[in-house]
Amino acid sequence: MPYRLHIPLIHDGDWSLVTRSFPGLSVVGASSYVVKPGESTVESIVVYGNDVGEVSEFARRFRGGGLGNVLKVLYIGQVSTRCYEVTYLANYDGVLKYVLIGSGAFAVKSMVRGGVKEFIAYFSDRPSAESACGRLKRLSNVDVLGCSVSRVRREPVTNAVALNMVLTPNEFKILKRAYEEGFFSDVKKVRISDLAREFNLSKSTVDHHIRSALRKIIRMYLNSQGDSSRFEDDLS
Repeated sequence: MPYRLHIPLIHDGDWSLVTRSFPGLSVVGASSYVVKPGESTVESIVVYGNDVGEVSEFARRFRGGGLGNVLKVLYIGQVSTRCYEVTYLANYDGVLKYVLIGSGAFAVKSMVRGGVKEFIAYFSDRPSAESACGRLKRLSNVDVLGCSVSRVRREPVTNAVALNMVLTPNEFKILKRAYEEGFFSDVKKVRISDLAREFNLSKSTVDHHIRSALRKIIRMYLNSQGDSSRFEDDLS
């Protein structure tokens, strides 16, 4: 069974410190692509929060540049009013995830809130996990706030973003109910009118929520399948 390392830290000089000014904001690491080993990497993050103004202001700040080891902002897209996707070019040595990978981690998740960056990394053995913690502690620009290693018994190690981070509460609730009741079965077991009565909404409103939710999910999926070629012009 693998071992799980949980390590919250403060990364001095990193863009993550800007989130101190946005207390209701959460940032999740979504994907990455090493452009030149040891030199540069493309990082994608998902920014979300309940305060629409706070989310859009953070996206604006990120677009403005000059944040930590962000070399160039490549893409900022609005998934919903409270969720943005951000893709940027970063200095490889300034991305702490690669310290963990270099220590033997086979999967790494990251979350940023209030200026604190949290990593959850998975290792095949305890010594490798403990060694990774030690490497981070020795970095002069990193303040490790804690380090815990535990044996994993039942836990997914994928780095997926939960749907309720992207969908509005009504979209998530209605889509989940529609799926559970067989709306998407080959032979529909429930109709829009049935869902409308259950949620005390008009049929057009329920239909709008379902279509909007599916559009966001499809967009995220297609974006995740795109290759690095769309960044070639920006990286040249």
